[in-house]
Amino acid sequence: MNSRSTAPVVKLRQQPIQPSPDLLEALEASLRRLMWFERSLLRQILGEYELEIPHFMVLMQLVKHDGACLSGELAQALAQPHATTTGQVERLEKKGLIKREFGNERDRRQVRVRITAQGQALARHIKQARRAHLTRALGNLKARDRAHFVRLLQLYLQELERVKQV
Repeated sequence: MNSRSTAPVVKLRQQPIQPSPDLLEALEASLRRLMWFERSLLRQILGEYELEIPHFMVLMQLVKHDGACLSGELAQALAQPHATTTGQVERLEKKGLIKREFGNERDRRQVRVRITAQGQALARHIKQARRAHLTRALGNLKARDRAHFVRLLQLYLQELERVKQV
């Protein structure tokens, strides 16, 4: 019998290095400007089709879900109430951009939302317009700077997700 006790191993969590107030201020200002520019550009593009950003988000979620999903899944993916999603879906359906399919053999209450060919074409056009904007904005940067920018942005977003869960 071993009478020697073993002390539990304690893992010390290294405290993250706190960014300076000046760096935080510069980051906040840059993110505000970025959000304002992106929102303004998207509103300008969508204005040509009498759409608003939430409607675009519905279309993009349907594209992400291979063109169709249940309305409840769509609301969950958009992180918004089902009633809000239903109103957006109705407006997009009136424009011929999506179609609702009601019920199935197991549950007649289920509603499947499907993007139409017209909706897919519009989503592609908007994506192309946004990519053209990104291409112009990044055009004067060296390839390695662009790649570094994307890596840092992805890392920042990954850390935002991680701390959101803590």
